[in-house]
Amino acid sequence: MSDAVEDAAGPKPLQTLCVELLCEYLDELFEQAEEIIPELPPSVKASLIAVARRQGSLDDDRLEALADEEHRVMVLHACPKITDNVAEMLAERCRRLHTLDVSECDTLSASAVCCLVKANPQLATLRCGGSKHSHKAMRIVVQEIFPRLKKLESVPAVWEDWSEEEMLGGNTSLSCIIWPGIEPRIRQQLAAECPRVRVETQVMRPASRWGSPRHSTRQSAPSDLAHTASAWNTDVPTFVSLEGETSSLSSTAGVTPHSVSTVASEGK
Repeated sequence: MSDAVEDAAGPKPLQTLCVELLCEYLDELFEQAEEIIPELPPSVKASLIAVARRQGSLDDDRLEALADEEHRVMVLHACPKITDNVAEMLAERCRRLHTLDVSECDTLSASAVCCLVKANPQLATLRCGGSKHSHKAMRIVVQEIFPRLKKLESVPAVWEDWSEEEMLGGNTSLSCIIWPGIEPRIRQQLAAECPRVRVETQVMRPASRWGSPRHSTRQSAPSDLAHTASAWNTDVPTFVSLEGETSSLSSTAGVTPHSVSTVASEGK
């Protein structure tokens, strides 16, 4: 049936096939990282990060090689090989993120997460929690970013509109925190002191291509690329995590593997 769907959608673009081939040979790609990766467009690097994360092979070295200043979405969900050592690099290189996922990333400290949040003045969506370590770290992070959230009454529409003083001060446009299992006390504090910050305790999951909810814990590379492409090309803060979980102001349900062509044709 999947072949029939692909036939109906038409052949995949050549560049899409090339991206899928790169994902299939990630280990060999990283052996030649210094020669190949710098030549890849940001959208392809984002797809490779997503696939490496799902394979469990995303570590500091690979993330440093693939992280790009044009990236808007960074998902580090359940990445046991990512450490604080790479957080400073991400804070310096990726300063235009609007979506960040550090849920179940037990190797990142509270200071590392704070560093990433403060370095991205346009960060709109943050997902956290999911494990005992992550809950503990986020209790510290929230207290650190509270003052900046309360001070900010209006948010510039364009990143370049931020003054140097505002950027160095770590102002944030954070408007949504996705935190399953958040303590009632912290949620009440957010509601009282930062009412513009929406707190979500559940992660919406899009329907599969056949319209039923996803239950499988295993995803293929093309499907991963499709969800990454969807997050890359939307203007609405979109949250992508394990198994294509999505929580946004607009639904991404119905995304099919064929839409991975977006990676090749847009977001360059």
